Amino acid sequence: MILTSAAIALLCFVLSLFAIVIVNIFKNERSGGEAMIIELGRQAKISFVVWSLCFLFFAVMFVLLLNKNYAVPAAADFAYGIMVYLIFSFIYLIIYNFASRSISATLLEIIDDSPGDKLTSDEVKKIYGIENKYQTELGWMLDSGLLVKSRDHYKNTPMGSLGAKTAILVKKILKLGPGG
Repeated sequence: MILTSAAIALLCFVLSLFAIVIVNIFKNERSGGEAMIIELGRQAKISFVVWSLCFLFFAVMFVLLLNKNYAVPAAADFAYGIMVYLIFSFIYLIIYNFASRSISATLLEIIDDSPGDKLTSDEVKKIYGIENKYQTELGWMLDSGLLVKSRDHYKNTPMGSLGAKTAILVKKILKLGPGG
């Protein structure tokens, strides 16, 4: 019964993800001058409504398919299914946050879009307005293997390029526009 509960939770997550993508396909893109926080507010409202409806769908499916009597083991299976659903939802939130607001994702995109897929520190500063506070971010990306530094420029590693392409894809699907 636990596996069935987890399968229903996974189905509900996939449905919620699909619904969020469909809603974003038909909504307008963020305008150039609009603050990202306004778009994030819209995304939060959309996600809350979709996840709430899918949670209700999960509860109904659980009762109809699994729970013929309201015993304690059934409650544990329900809780397990909800945990699976929440875990997948938090994974979505992490990916969304990385793509929409992450300085790292934006820097990876800038470097990936540059001629030769590399930039000097001065070029990064000129394009992104980078200051000392971003040196920590670049250091983290170097330590994490997302970037490599050769003499005077940064270059995305294959993992960094994958991160940039993932961020670009998520931003495109959710119509967030370029940048952070």
